[in-house]
Amino acid sequence: MINNINTFNAAKMKGMILRITNSGKEITTAVFNDTIKSLLAEIQVLEKNHNYLIDILQQQIKILSATIGSGLEVSSDGSLTVGNELEALQALADTAGFLKKVSDGVYSLDASSYQPLNNELSALSALEDTEGFLKKIDDGEYEIDTTTYCSENNAIAYAIALG
Repeated sequence: MINNINTFNAAKMKGMILRITNSGKEITTAVFNDTIKSLLAEIQVLEKNHNYLIDILQQQIKILSATIGSGLEVSSDGSLTVGNELEALQALADTAGFLKKVSDGVYSLDASSYQPLNNELSALSALEDTEGFLKKIDDGEYEIDTTTYCSENNAIAYAIALG
């Protein structure tokens, strides 16, 4: 019925109203005209609602298109199916691990255990490979002290030499 809203015209509505309201009583032109105006107003409201629904459907189609672009596919019967990327993810074992993409539509899980990232360890690994003493400056900050210090053995030898 909604699809046929635009095909209504005054002649069709006049015939409908006469059939609906003329149950043996005469209707005046004024009443008839008021009825026509009222029906036209209702049809305009229906048409506005119809256009609103079309806008909503078009927005939903855009959203669906974006979803399809992210791994879903539309089959020939119009239903959604999972694309090869999501299929590959669904096929993985239900175990903890790090997800690794091997190639298009191919994933693996690395279940090895790793040291969690830590600012202290990151700071240490960022230091140059230089001989010296490790000095902690602040939280997550270190430096290599390359100053030559007198070791205990050197101090004893120095004391003996001084006599």
